[in-house]
Amino acid sequence: MNTLVQGCFRDALFMVRRHRIEFNVIVDHCGWKAFLQSAPEFVKQVNNLSCIIEFVCSIKNENVMETLYKDYISLPCQKELNIVESGYSNDSDINSKISAYWL
Repeated sequence: MNTLVQGCFRDALFMVRRHRIEFNVIVDHCGWKAFLQSAPEFVKQVNNLSCIIEFVCSIKNENVMETLYKDYISLPCQKELNIVESGYSNDSDINSKISAYWL
């Protein structure tokens, strides 16, 4: 996932699609709050409406880095992850990964 660390979102998205990896990896790799800050750059780099729609429709309010891929991928942004972990509760919509896109 070096492409994500380098901010190469287009390459990362197409790699994830090609290898049928969960799209949420792109958001959860350094935390959804960090991803939100770089979302304009993500859209600019991908520059393909159908790919962006496919990506957005696949977002789940779950940290796949801690569930699905915890045994396979190391977490590079541990500080951000610790901040974001509280954001995965169902109690607060403002901290929800899904509802955050609409705020």
